[in-house]
Amino acid sequence: MDTPIRTSIVTGANRGLGLEFVRQLLARGDHVLAACRQPGRATDLNALVTAIDTGVDALGQRPALIVLDTLARNFGGGDENATQDMGRFVMACDAIRARYGCTILVVHHTGHADKSRARGAIALKAALDAEYRLTNEGKLLLIATKMKEAELPPN
Repeated sequence: MDTPIRTSIVTGANRGLGLEFVRQLLARGDHVLAACRQPGRATDLNALVTAIDTGVDALGQRPALIVLDTLARNFGGGDENATQDMGRFVMACDAIRARYGCTILVVHHTGHADKSRARGAIALKAALDAEYRLTNEGKLLLIATKMKEAELPPN
């Protein structure tokens, strides 16, 4: 049986993890809509929905995965430390997930002082289905730090 071609949208695709996601998805044969946001342009996720709609219409397929790389670059004018603003971001992610029936992967940074947790309002962690921390101490290590409806896998 042939593996279906999946469509993914990656924001922040011009560098870092976003660029690597594009490379990996293309290498496995996926259709990828790669985008990067420019300062001064749309500053909230409603503009992202419009961009996704345009890509979906152009391909005639719904995405299986949308990568928001990074939260800060896709957060808009809000304050990621404010619970109310983070709540709006989470609701916007939920709306996108419901609209397209896909997975949303948010790339986010750890705090400057505390590398064991994501920076910003705790409302984000509370809303996550799963959370992973990527460390680079001589080698890359991906550690599961939260699973909403499952046990944490062994490290």
